[in-house]
Amino acid sequence: MKISVITWDASFRESFHTVDSFCRQKYSTEDFEFIWVDFYNNQNPTLLDKINSYSNARLLNLKNPISQAWHLGKCLNAGVRESKGNLLIIPDGDVIVADDFLQKIEEAHGNRQNQVIYCRRWDEPAKDHDSVMSYSYDYLNEVCQLNNPTNYAGMISLHRDTLGFVNGYEESAVFSGPGANGWEHYIRLRNAGCSIQWYSEKVFHPHHSFTGTSDKMQEVLKQAKVSHPWIQPYAGLKQSWVIRQRESDLSYKADVEQIEEYLTKLPDLESLLGRKPSRLGKIKKAIAKL
Repeated sequence: MKISVITWDASFRESFHTVDSFCRQKYSTEDFEFIWVDFYNNQNPTLLDKINSYSNARLLNLKNPISQAWHLGKCLNAGVRESKGNLLIIPDGDVIVADDFLQKIEEAHGNRQNQVIYCRRWDEPAKDHDSVMSYSYDYLNEVCQLNNPTNYAGMISLHRDTLGFVNGYEESAVFSGPGANGWEHYIRLRNAGCSIQWYSEKVFHPHHSFTGTSDKMQEVLKQAKVSHPWIQPYAGLKQSWVIRQRESDLSYKADVEQIEEYLTKLPDLESLLGRKPSRLGKIKKAIAKL
C-alpha cells in the first residue's frame, strides 16, 4: 500500500463530499486507502452508503460516549494505527481536491523521507454557495478565497516514520474539542527538523452553516492578546500556553505528562489582563465554564 488518506469526524459533518473527492482519484485503488475516523459511533446512512460504495474506503468508529469531548488527535492517531500506507495524507473532513491530487502529492514528496507537505485551504464565500455547484472542483476554483494562509489542518502529508518520530498527534485533554491541534503538531514537526513545504496545490472548503464556536472567553482572550501576542483566542488560554512552551523549549514529542508540567506554570488570566481580582467577576464566571 502506497498511500493512506485519513480524515476525521465527531458525528457533526454536514456533508460527506470529501469521501467522493478522494475515493474517485485517478490513482490505482490497489495502491491507496481511505479511512474515515469518527470519535463517536457514526451511523449516518449517507456516510455509510458512500463508504460502502468504494472498495478501498472504510469507516472506523471509536465509539466513545457522547458525553466525552471529541479529540482530533485521538481520531487521527487511531486512523494511522489502522492504516497500511507508507505515505500519509491527512485532510480536513470537509474539503474537495483535484482528481489527480494523490499523484501530485506523491510526486512532490519524491524520495525525501523527512518531507512534510502542507496545502493551503481555500474557502468558499457564503454568498457564492450553491447546493450543486459548490461541490464541483472547477466552480470552487473560481470562487474560493484564501482567508487563512497558515491553516495547518487543511491538509498535511508526511511519511509514517516521520509522524512516528514526533509521537503522532497530541492526545492531551487540553487539545480536545475545537482549537489548535494542527498548529501544535506543526510546531513539533518544525522543532524536529523536518523539511516543511507549503505546496501550491489547493484544497477547497465549501461553505457550510456550522463554522465553529465563539464565546465570551474568546472576547476576554482578545483583550489579553494585546499585551501577550502568544495568546490565540480561538485556541484558548491553555492550548496557547502549551504551544508557546513547545516553541520555547523546542520539544517535538507528543507527551501528555509534559503538557501537565507546562500547565503548572500557566499564568492566571487576571494577571495577564492586568486587572485586580475585584473587577473580574464576569471574567471569573467565564473561566469557570472552561
